[in-house]
Amino acid sequence: MIMFNSMPSKCYINTLRRRCVVLKIILILSLIWMMSAVLLFKKEKEKTNKTSELQTNSITDENVLQEPVAQAQIVETFLTEAAVENNEKIGLHETAQTELGKDRNTIQHGEWGKPVIIPHNVSSDVKKLVRDGWETNAFNQYASDLISVKRKLPDPRDEWCKVPGRYLKNLPQ
Repeated sequence: MIMFNSMPSKCYINTLRRRCVVLKIILILSLIWMMSAVLLFKKEKEKTNKTSELQTNSITDENVLQEPVAQAQIVETFLTEAAVENNEKIGLHETAQTELGKDRNTIQHGEWGKPVIIPHNVSSDVKKLVRDGWETNAFNQYASDLISVKRKLPDPRDEWCKVPGRYLKNLPQ
């Protein structure tokens, strides 16, 4: 009859000990790392609290009681009249003024958030520009160049936010 030894070998015991030691070292190092991070965070938080206390203490009661000055609301018609007067004073050429007026009145690409649609029957130069854009991974470059930087965009705010009187008038600047 063959009997197996129920006791584990010394080699097996040594590997288990080594494994436990390695795991303990990893655990201890991670705990030290976490503790140092927490201590540094608390130290920084105390510094910011001290500076904010100093700032609040330096403000006098007179400054606290003052109300913010409301911004002056400028009427758009006043701006356009002033712009015309300034253009006359500067002496802009009439062609430049008419070109500016044309740009503002015509509907351009991307106006009011509309997409740029490139027609299929375009000139060979435009086709080459679009093809070059696809080759250089800049496939939206041609359409992006068509969109004006000073275009008009729709108001993205919620309808609730657009109603006047929902916000305070004298907000800090």
